[in-house]
Amino acid sequence: ILQILKDKLYFVKVKDRTKKAYDLDLLKNEVSLRGVFVKKMLQKIAAANETDKPIYESALYLGLGAFDSEVAYNED
Repeated sequence: ILQILKDKLYFVKVKDRTKKAYDLDLLKNEVSLRGVFVKKMLQKIAAANETDKPIYESALYLGLGAFDSEVAYNED
């Protein structure tokens, strides 16, 4: 996307907001720390209001990335 747009626009910034596909139903039933984490986060997401729900979802995926050693957190 960046390569296509860079010649057409003066400034372009592309953010990758894709998420790794996880089988959350399978993970929440794991007998592990990751399983407990997923189960608790899904409970928080289900109980959250519409303002807080995206925050908890982001935390869930950041946490799962941390379990997979893939986190390089950037506040942007």
